[in-house]
Formats: sequence, C-alpha cells, structure tokens
Amino acid sequence: MAVPKTMQRYILTSMDESFQGLTLQENVPVPAPAPGQVLVKVHALTLNARDVQIATNTYPNPAQPKKDVIPVSDASLSVIAIGPPLPDGEPIKWKIGDRVLPNFTPGFHAGKINHKVVSAPTYGGGRDGFLCEYQVVAAEDLVSIPSYLTDEEACTLPIAALTAYNCLYGYEPLLKAGDTVLLLGTGGCSIAGLQMALAAGCTTICTSSSDSKLARCKELGAHHLINYRATPEWEKEVRKITGGRGVDHVIEIGGKDSEFIVPTPASTVSYIGSALPKSIASCKMGGVVSIIGYLSDYNDKRSDSQGDYDVAKSILFAGCTVRGVFVGSREQFEDMNRLYEVKKIRPPIDKVYSFEQAKEAFHYVAKGSHFNKVVIKMQ
Repeated sequence: MAVPKTMQRYILTSMDESFQGLTLQENVPVPAPAPGQVLVKVHALTLNARDVQIATNTYPNPAQPKKDVIPVSDASLSVIAIGPPLPDGEPIKWKIGDRVLPNFTPGFHAGKINHKVVSAPTYGGGRDGFLCEYQVVAAEDLVSIPSYLTDEEACTLPIAALTAYNCLYGYEPLLKAGDTVLLLGTGGCSIAGLQMALAAGCTTICTSSSDSKLARCKELGAHHLINYRATPEWEKEVRKITGGRGVDHVIEIGGKDSEFIVPTPASTVSYIGSALPKSIASCKMGGVVSIIGYLSDYNDKRSDSQGDYDVAKSILFAGCTVRGVFVGSREQFEDMNRLYEVKKIRPPIDKVYSFEQAKEAFHYVAKGSHFNKVVIKMQ
C-alpha cells in the first residue's frame, strides 16, 4: 500500500482536567521505519485510566511524560512498511497487511518483572503513543491480533486484558478450573478478568455500586453480584458466598469503597474507606490479591500508622499473598491471545468515538461511568 507523506496526530501541549492541552496537529510528516522497526497504520484505540491520568497531570508514576507526547498506549494496528533488519539481527517476521498489537512495555519480551522493565519508557508517556494515524514500532514489540476480533475489540487487549491475565496466570498459584475469583468494579481489567475466569471454568463474584453494570456482568456470565453501596461490608458477603472459605484470586483495582473513577485535581469524591483490607478479608488462606492500579484518591497523603498496622495484620492472619502486577511480557501476551483465540472471548465495548472526538472520549472516561472499554476509531 502507498505510504502517505503526512498525517494527523494529537499531542499533549499541557496537562489539566480540561483536556485543552490535547492538541490536534495536521500535515505532520509520517515517520520512516528505522532498522528493526515497522511502520503501522492505526485503526482503533482504547483509553485506559492511565491515559486520562497522564493528560490531567495526576499520574503517580515518577516517570514524567516526555514533552508534547502523543498520548494513548493501546491500539489496533496494521503493518504498512518494513524497515531493514537490525545489524546481526534476525529478519523481521511481519508482512505488509499483518494485524498487530503493541506490547505496553517495549523490550519486555519474556520473564519476570524487574527494575529495567519498570524503568523503560512506555507508550503514551515516556515515548510517543498511538493517537495518530501512523507510528513506527520495534518489530519485536508486536503481537498478532486474534483472527476473529474486530479492530475495536482488539485494541482493548494490551493493558487491561494482559494485566488481568498476569494476575491469574503470571505467578503461583495459577488460576485453575473450580477456583473462585473476586473482581472489583467493572473497568477493563476487571471485565477481562471476569471473561478469562469464566473461560477457565471458575466461579466469579463481581462488585459495583451500579445495579445496571452488575446486570451487564450477569449477561457476561458472572455467578454472583454484590452492590457495595447496598452491602458496605461486602467482604462478609463474599465469605458467605464461598461458605466461609474465601476466594482464590482477587483482582484489586487499588480503589476505595466508592465509584472507581479516574481522580483528577478537581475530584470531590467522598470515600467510605479503602477496599484493600476488605479484599484481603475476602481471600482464602493461600489465596492471592493482585493489585493492578491506583484508582483511589492517591492525592490523599494520610499517614495513618494504625491503618497500615491493620492492613499488615489482616495480611498476616489471612495467610494470603498481596502483590502488585505490572501489565505483562510479550510472551504472556502471545499466550493470552491463544486463550482468546480458542475461547473466542469478545471484549464488550461501552462507546465508540471518532478521531475528531478524542477530547470527548477523554472526558467520558474521566467521569468513570463507562462499562469496560471506550474506543476511538480512526476513519
């Protein structure tokens, strides 16, 4: 296919909750692939909480976004040009027209998380992302899109789904048929975890403050539903559901017992209390609580030593493992995509915006009322 000379892209010229710094640029030169790279066309993108946090200058990761960064890390792509192989490197395996997804952490190809991986610049933050028509990507940082997925469905996989997969299959004990999985909220990671747990033959428990969102979880196959506003001591309900045993896995989104919204400097949410002690109390002896984010008010700088003590004590007496999960490797991404291919998992899409409506999409996700994923579709 002919490669155009110019393109449109968005950059972040400033960062605040108005999203006025999300600036559209036209007639920008299309980059050429360097050795080891491919040029890709962007077809669809999905917004994660991280993208909104970066755009509002509330992202707690100490690594600062680069100046005038192209935002958004997750996108469905197709290869339209191939650069030369790296010196002494293997030939690039991709062909023109291949449908691909980027791994969130460039260079993280296999193995366990480590300091080098965490320190690497990631798309939409430390390096340019995909809110543009074309981008260059290292060929070794891509994976194939499951064949049956649309571009809109596929773009939801790189962060949310892969993080959920890592929670369930990245460390011992691995998820197995018959386990019980607790999923907090109805964001991308929780819904992906729900679908994978169901595909594995597990019992699932979903929490939300919205009965309509819980109804959508039920439509996806969730076994048990808890409205945590109606049931503030929801950990006791989880224990009741499991006959006092507790769950095998918890996907903990780092939230509080309130709406799991994306916090901004202007947030005025009234929180009831941290969900983490309740997640721990919901877990069985030897179970796992996987913390995948920080969707609570992390601008709250409380130094509550008694609270810290209570959390430590709850971990001790629960006899469970609490761990942080950082997305996943390319190898895990490929493993997960095989699961999707076999089970034909289809991620639900809440709403689709056009490229020209990017600011509207950011505002919508910032409100936190969406179910699973919001997509921006290119023309």
